[in-house]
Amino acid sequence: MAWIWLLVAAVCEVGWPVGMKLASSGAGCRWLWIAFAVVTMALSGVFLYLAQKQRTAAAALRDVAPQFRADGAQACHLHLMW
Repeated sequence: MAWIWLLVAAVCEVGWPVGMKLASSGAGCRWLWIAFAVVTMALSGVFLYLAQKQRTAAAALRDVAPQFRADGAQACHLHLMW
């Protein structure tokens, strides 16, 4: 279900630059396009929050743990080189 929320958020992410572009180009009602951009920004944030909320702590740790190991190894190498 988290992937569905993420895809919906991605669609909303496309909406706000389109709204800002149309508002600045003078096409039609300027305030309507600005409102459209603000609403799609807010919806994108809501759907990203829902996608993150769906993940369990174990899955998040499983995905992040290799990066912590890589960062630790890089820090150790930098310390030894310096």
